[in-house]
Amino acid sequence: MSTATQAFLLVVTGLVVAFRTWMLVWMWNLPLAHGPGFFLGAEVAPGFYEGPGTRWLRRYRALMLTEYLVEVLALAMVNVLGRWRLVPVCAGGSAVLFLSTLAGFALWTRAKLRGVVPAVTRFAVPLESRRLRDYLSWRAESIAGALIVASWLLLATQGALLDRPRTPVVLTYLLAGTLVARVGVVRMGFTLPPERTEEHHRWFDGHRRVNLRLIGSAGWLLTAFLADYAILRRWPDVRDIPWLYWGMVGLIMGIWALMVVLYMRGASRLAAMGRDLRPPACRPSAFPRTSWLRDRSLWWTAAYAGGLFLLLRVLPR
Repeated sequence: MSTATQAFLLVVTGLVVAFRTWMLVWMWNLPLAHGPGFFLGAEVAPGFYEGPGTRWLRRYRALMLTEYLVEVLALAMVNVLGRWRLVPVCAGGSAVLFLSTLAGFALWTRAKLRGVVPAVTRFAVPLESRRLRDYLSWRAESIAGALIVASWLLLATQGALLDRPRTPVVLTYLLAGTLVARVGVVRMGFTLPPERTEEHHRWFDGHRRVNLRLIGSAGWLLTAFLADYAILRRWPDVRDIPWLYWGMVGLIMGIWALMVVLYMRGASRLAAMGRDLRPPACRPSAFPRTSWLRDRSLWWTAAYAGGLFLLLRVLPR
């Protein structure tokens, strides 16, 4: 691996660590995001943070700090050992580890604290019609689709699909997943509590729009990876033209940086909007809760993950 590529991966490592450091600082007081009456979405009794809440807060912060140190140490070991190709794997693995750790602790907390969801007496339902064109830009979707088709045409004309189909097929599969996820986010409904209804409605819709922008940015990042892969497979000599090659790398990094900025701005804005509002986990529901075995979204997610695993196992490198 060239010195320039190693330097680039060091920059990527630094950016990942900087972003995770910001996440650690920003999430340090996350359990208090909805005021002293809640802990990570679980409703607690008055005076909770003067008693057992201090221990729960210490546990949460210790877990977040430990998980953060594991990520940093893993990236440091990869760089010290010179295993540069594992840097992207560590970056993706860090996201999975962080999300699973936070979600697992939140679920365990709610089970232990047994936060009570109030019985449904009154609730509100938004009556506006949500159309895909109100949330998605079909011009942007058309451009992304054209880039995907062009990438596949480049690979087909070069004959690269037969010897190494895994990368383009997996990237396209992930792209299809981002499109389905955005449609699901647009169509996902929710009930509103009778108190401060308008504020809750703006907050929930803000969550929807931030999630759509984040997923859309991920789709553009995957599209850029696919186009980059197709160009380098079709014209390998591009690597010998520094300004062109690093321009392509810079474009991918720019999209990644945009994703980070969108997340940081969206997370900060939503935190301000949702302060003192009832969290979704404690919101009354219009329908009785069913077993997780009957949750269709969970089964669809499991099927999608299974399809990805199958592609990685079956397709040649």
